[in-house]
Amino acid sequence: MATVPRTRLRVRIGSKGFAELKAAGMNGNVLTDQALHQTALLASALLITLL
Repeated sequence: MATVPRTRLRVRIGSKGFAELKAAGMNGNVLTDQALHQTALLASALLITLL
């Protein structure tokens, strides 16, 4: 099974155990994906305001 980029990112920064977090149906993969998505949206909004 191939690892997805967010899994590799978590392993590199030392939060490998975060993937096993399961509280109310949420796990590390979902939470990491949401955080990266929100960061990308913020970066896009900042770039748009600068143009």
